[in-house]
Formats: sequence, C-alpha cells, structure tokens
Amino acid sequence: MCAGNGTVNETATTDGDYSICHGTQHTENVTWYIDFTTLKSIYRIAISGEVTYETPSGHLSVYISNSSSWTTGFLCAKLKKNINKQLTLNTTCAKHGRYVVIHFEGNSDLIQSGKSPRTKSDWFFICEIKIEGCDAGVFGENCNKNCSRHCIGKNCDILDGRCLSTMCSDGWQGNSCSKRCSNRTYGHQCQSTCGKCANLRDCHHLTGNCAEGCVDGWEGNKCDKGIM
Repeated sequence: MCAGNGTVNETATTDGDYSICHGTQHTENVTWYIDFTTLKSIYRIAISGEVTYETPSGHLSVYISNSSSWTTGFLCAKLKKNINKQLTLNTTCAKHGRYVVIHFEGNSDLIQSGKSPRTKSDWFFICEIKIEGCDAGVFGENCNKNCSRHCIGKNCDILDGRCLSTMCSDGWQGNSCSKRCSNRTYGHQCQSTCGKCANLRDCHHLTGNCAEGCVDGWEGNKCDKGIM
C-alpha cells in the first residue's frame, strides 16, 4: 500500500491482526491507495482504523479507480460525520479497477480559520483492510465462471456475469452477450437486417450470409442483390 503523505506496511494491514496499525501524521488531506498492478473485479471493501484529532472534523471516502488518484475513481462509500475515534467501514461496491483509493479530507474551513488546531498527536491510522473480489474476466461466488468471450473487454459483473460494456462482439446480444443475433439480424449490435434468404431463414449472425441460398429473384452471398 502507498500513501500520499507517508508509507504503510502492506502486510501489517492485511494480516488479520487489528492490534497492529500503521498510519501517517496529520496533514490537511491524506490519500492512501492499494495497487493490484492489474485490473480486478472488486466486490466488497472493509476498513478498520482510527483518527485522532484534537478537534473532530472531516470525512473519509473510498474509491475504486484505474489510477492512484481519487479524483478519477468511482465513489464507493463516504463517512461524512466527524471522525475522532475508532472507525469501521464495510461497503459493497461491485466495480472493476486497478486501485482502491482511501481519501481522508480534513475540514478546510476550520483549518483556515484556526478553529481546528493540529498537533503532533494528530494521526490517521489504518489497522486492517479486507478486499473481496475476483480477477477480471471471471465471476461467481468462487470466481470459477468465465465471463463471456463475446463481452467487449471480456469483463463482466462479479455476481451474475452481465457484460459491463454496453456492447457485445459482432453477432452477439443479450446481457451476457451469450445469444446469437436473431429475428433475421446480424453483425454489429445485431443492427443489420438479413437479405432474402431462402425460406426466410436467419442469415449467419456474423457475416449475414445465407447458408441455403436465396429466394427467387435475389442473389449474392447475402441475398441482397436483386436479379434484373
């Protein structure tokens, strides 16, 4: 784990021992992040820690991001109340990302007005972090089901396998992109209409070609050219 205002022992914050905490001395804002080095499908985040300020203020936010910056991440949870004690955060956040970013933001108005003094005893601690999820590309309770290879990016929802992208590979449709184009459609987003295939059969879901030839008066692989 890395911190914008200090360093944290990663092993100590993921070892299950809540009695060992690592932290950074107060600055107005503190940002810590966990870098998985590759894209992950994250489901649940649990954080145990402590904030010790003479004057309680500020809030804690947790993001899933593709960069180490919280400003570009998806907000999973925010503790808005004044924090000056043991804190516990447990949130479900089914998102894909490479980083989990933890951001503590002090009350800048109080700090600038001089009403929120900071001393050498002011610290922000993290005692334990637990992150549950799967590698990108798989889903299910035991991460033992593969996302459809027809999902764009091959990433899907960790619970039900729905494709995260709004698009499927050419020739496929459905929430999990597991159904071939139907109702005489084919191609990109199943938006192209089949030609005059014999017996009004569906054409090939990818190419649009008619496997059994054309009805009378039409020709071509796709049966889309009228015979003059």
